[in-house]
Amino acid sequence: MKLNKNHKLLLLAILITWIQTYIMYKFFFRLSLASAIEELLILINSLGSILLFYSFTYFVKESKQSWVVIGISSLFSIIMIANTLFYKFYDDIMTLPILLQTDNTGGLGSSVVNLFDLKVLFLIINLPILLIAKHRLKDESVCKISFFKKYVITMIGAYVMTFSCTYFSGLPILKFTYNREAMVKTLGVYQYGLYDLYLTITNPIDYALADSNELIEVNHYLKSNQIEPNAEMFAIAKDQNVIIISLESLQTFALGLEINGEELTPFLNEFIQECYYFDNFYQQTAQGKTSDAEFITENSLYAADRGAAFFAKSNNHYESLASILKEHGYYTAVFHANEPEFWNRDEMYVSLGFDQFYDETFYHLTDENSFGWGLTDEAFFDQTLNYLKSLPSPFYAKLLTLTNHYPFGLPDEYRYNSLGETSSDIVNRYITTVRYLDEALKQFITDLKESPLYENTMIVMYGDHYGISESYYDALAQLLQEEEISLNHHLDLQRVPFLIHLPNQKEGRIFSNLSGQIDVKPTLLNLLGLDVNESISFGHDLFATNRREIVIFRDGAVIGSDYRYTNSICLRSDSGEEVDRSYCEKLEEVAEQELYYSDLILNKNLLRFQ
Repeated sequence: MKLNKNHKLLLLAILITWIQTYIMYKFFFRLSLASAIEELLILINSLGSILLFYSFTYFVKESKQSWVVIGISSLFSIIMIANTLFYKFYDDIMTLPILLQTDNTGGLGSSVVNLFDLKVLFLIINLPILLIAKHRLKDESVCKISFFKKYVITMIGAYVMTFSCTYFSGLPILKFTYNREAMVKTLGVYQYGLYDLYLTITNPIDYALADSNELIEVNHYLKSNQIEPNAEMFAIAKDQNVIIISLESLQTFALGLEINGEELTPFLNEFIQECYYFDNFYQQTAQGKTSDAEFITENSLYAADRGAAFFAKSNNHYESLASILKEHGYYTAVFHANEPEFWNRDEMYVSLGFDQFYDETFYHLTDENSFGWGLTDEAFFDQTLNYLKSLPSPFYAKLLTLTNHYPFGLPDEYRYNSLGETSSDIVNRYITTVRYLDEALKQFITDLKESPLYENTMIVMYGDHYGISESYYDALAQLLQEEEISLNHHLDLQRVPFLIHLPNQKEGRIFSNLSGQIDVKPTLLNLLGLDVNESISFGHDLFATNRREIVIFRDGAVIGSDYRYTNSICLRSDSGEEVDRSYCEKLEEVAEQELYYSDLILNKNLLRFQ
């Protein structure tokens, strides 16, 4: 069959896009491929959707088809670049709800710039090639056999091959939609995008069809798994003020770490000696990152399956920690020296029951006390303390730090230690911003001790999410003096600090039971003397003696005392040895149930029936 130049250009564009997509899967994403059939899947799963998108060429005049081909190719490049940059930091696939979060574009400049590298240029190499080919390709003759007919047959064949390979691979099709890695391996990134669009369109329908019987079902599940909180710790901080500090991007590995003989977090290392410290506590965030950490700790619900609850579900009804404390006479406030629209906080905080949001307009920002993402943590704590002193008592105050934020830029005059010496500037800078955060916390606690607040305030601190993503694991291994970051170690790196300091507490204790951000709400309610089981909570009191040893992540990964499951792989918790997946079946079932019921509440706003 002989082709005209439009056909040649079309086939060249399809081939380039197909190759670029495969290269993106292999070298830009970090997909765990357990078998040869999964390798084959990522090779072919994008072909059907690529052919589908390029088929729109046939709906325009022949004289314009070449420009439409180049336009569609450009669109694919934009999609690939966006997903590549998003994946580099979030270790996740971009979704439509994330793209709709337009209020989050402010302040992202430096972060996006740091995500670019020369490899990204490969994703736009199609454009000059196609522009040159457009002028050099020539007609051979008119096709005697219908090109379009063969095109459609090839497209259908590509889809059939993809779904056949998916079936034989054993991977679920459209079952665990929150596991975007499995979705990309089966559907491909472009087909997943179409499915994501379908979910976005049908969500309002699911909301409209919800009824109270579904909430009854959720309550029945939670009551059947209910455990009694620790009676000895009940009301030990009754009527006390609560200050909860979100520690931006702080991971547990940083605590106790020494670099060139110097502690990275000398203050926190000392302070935890007089606190209840949970060293096996995990972050459970998803695409909402810091806002997810807030959402999970406030509500004891899992993060949204797509996008961020702070954006997509800001009009829902909630039984948040803030709203419960407000009902019991607490004044509730949030302090965050950032734009009020960022992560849609100005709207979400109202739904969560906060009386006041002290955003950046409440702070005095100058060129000397702000850079990067905004007000320095030292200036933030200093100015916030003045507000705290004026709040009616008892109060519940949440403070969100900023300086230890990707890309971890810190002017020389703010540094308390030297840059790292790894192969990554991100990791090298991270240790300076962590050290700075530690010093800012030291000054805040010192100032708090000198005020009357310290004696009647419970202080809580938690790390919100990881700071060093998988993209920088080679350099992190150098920092930690390890050969590599294994899959088992990757799960360990999801640990973040969590500590509780009671009023006048002098002696601390370390708890090593498995725990996560979803446990914060019931733990604090019990300490404050409020009934943990009166509200919806998927977490449990951290001081309870009969806790379940399990931590569930938003992508379906789960950690148990004996086994761990992630990316369709089952590991022994102690050694990291891979074992048959059957050992993790019970963990998988629990994770599936928990995420299903939490999603029911969130996506259908079931608490409106409460």
